Amino acid sequence: MTAPLWVLVANASEARLLEYRGPEKPLEVLKEIPHPDGRKKGRDLLTDRPGRNLRGSAKANHAYDPPISPEQHEAQVFAKHLEAFLEKQAALNHFDRLALVAPPNFLGILRKGLSKAVSGKVIRAIPKDLPSRWVSDHHLKAELRETLDLP
Repeated sequence: MTAPLWVLVANASEARLLEYRGPEKPLEVLKEIPHPDGRKKGRDLLTDRPGRNLRGSAKANHAYDPPISPEQHEAQVFAKHLEAFLEKQAALNHFDRLALVAPPNFLGILRKGLSKAVSGKVIRAIPKDLPSRWVSDHHLKAELRETLDLP
């Protein structure tokens, strides 16, 4: 028997991992991975005011703006966590195929950080926001069956 299809439904604040073993078996929720910091606003993620950059003299100081927003940084942190998890599970041969379902911006962040080993297992990457906490398991599973065209 081959390893199952795993479906990762994620956004910047949560992820749900489901397993599909065939048309006669239901999609099963394997793991829920919350990331509460992904729901916070930028001002709540910052610990202090922007740093100061002194150039030359004290009269010519400028505020330092980070290259990405705090929300984008948190999305990257969570994506790295999910990537590490998937990498470990792939090394253990817990899944053979992987489908990713996430909003377009988060899907891009997630795919960019996947190793070649995990990327090679991705059979579908669907840019769609399916917030798992706000959808009942039944509705989420029905939506995934339709989105992934599963029997």
